[in-house]
Amino acid sequence: MKAHPHCKTAAVHNANTLFDFLLEVEGMLQGLSPLSSEILTEKEVADILRIAPSSVRNARARGQLPFIRIGINRGRVLYRKDDVEQFINRNRQVEVKEAALKRKPPP
Repeated sequence: MKAHPHCKTAAVHNANTLFDFLLEVEGMLQGLSPLSSEILTEKEVADILRIAPSSVRNARARGQLPFIRIGINRGRVLYRKDDVEQFINRNRQVEVKEAALKRKPPP
């Protein structure tokens, strides 16, 4: 018995769609892997941000900075460089001086 040509086309389309979906999921999972980014210590993060290690711990405690805990009980705390970069981007602010706001735009 011969398969209907429309069924073959639909099957190929569904296979391509599934393949594309699986590639997308694989990319998402790679992004979640702690090994997809450089791993930093608390001191290294503090040095990058130019803040005290206690400020890094405070950001972690407030849930603002994701971390990896290795070991039981208190264990060692590490950070993904990508997470630190995202933390920087989320906290980026632009300060606009009042005098600049009062200036008239050029004609």
